[in-house]
Amino acid sequence: MNVDRNTWDRLLALAGEATAPESLRRVRGNAPDIDSDDFEVRSGQIWSAEWAGEVTCVLILPSEFPSRWVSVVPVLFEPEAREESGIFLGTAETSLGVPLTVWPDMVMELPLKTLDRPLGSAVNDVLESILSCGQGHQTGLAPMDTGQDPNDFISPTARDWLRAEVQDSLETLKSAVQATHEKSTEQAKGPVGETPLSFKVVMQALGISQQQAMAIVRGKHPIGPDEAKLIADHTGNSIEQVQSIASPLPEDLMVELDQPRWRALIRDEVRKQHLDDDAARLSLGYEAFGLAARQKGNGPDVWRHRFRTIARGRQQLGREGD
Repeated sequence: MNVDRNTWDRLLALAGEATAPESLRRVRGNAPDIDSDDFEVRSGQIWSAEWAGEVTCVLILPSEFPSRWVSVVPVLFEPEAREESGIFLGTAETSLGVPLTVWPDMVMELPLKTLDRPLGSAVNDVLESILSCGQGHQTGLAPMDTGQDPNDFISPTARDWLRAEVQDSLETLKSAVQATHEKSTEQAKGPVGETPLSFKVVMQALGISQQQAMAIVRGKHPIGPDEAKLIADHTGNSIEQVQSIASPLPEDLMVELDQPRWRALIRDEVRKQHLDDDAARLSLGYEAFGLAARQKGNGPDVWRHRFRTIARGRQQLGREGD
């Protein structure tokens, strides 16, 4: 859903009311703490998703967790936007305490990294009904059962326009992975600089052992931005060319970095280092990998601990700088 200014203003006005639920006030307030269980992505949750300036609200469907993808349907905070294929959710059917419209026939797989803020959740029987409706079955939550006259549905012209807007918004979110793929393809052209990347050259540039240098040259070990710059300066290759020979960061590390609990950390990296989102993720990924190289352990729980260490360290530096 492309949340227009008027819709967003109405949502913020609701969030400012004393009686507004806590989950809705988060839209305007601070995000939950990085250790909050609210950041655990589960089916039935309602999230705001954001990428490239596009803001969308979605309901999480049963998905394979952990994964870098999540299955969703769009959620509209405009109950008057109902149409024949939509499901109206009353105030008692979600934790947000406001009426919503869900379109169960517009299922899409989105990159996990586009999820931004947890807003609330739907009650269990609502999720089951939405899934049933999306499969073409009858459901007790069909629009006709909400007490609304079918003549109150939006016009076919308005419906088609709104659905096109929602579809465009979802496609923008889905493009988050495509942009990353295109960037990595451009960089994976191999080193073509003045000096070949032999293990001896890498040893000299980084001051490391032959075994460590051979692991880098053979593409068995990731190298961070600082290491890549040292090698690039020593060889005449570009930083991107140097990084293209190294092994990619571990998949479970990148899955953890895609978790929405780290979006504030990534945005901070973008702002302070003047990077785009993908470059900031790589920078933080290599930093976490470097921490892991000096400490024992691996796996998702270890990567979460590493990113938590980085985030808490940045927060401490921020407080000391105030």
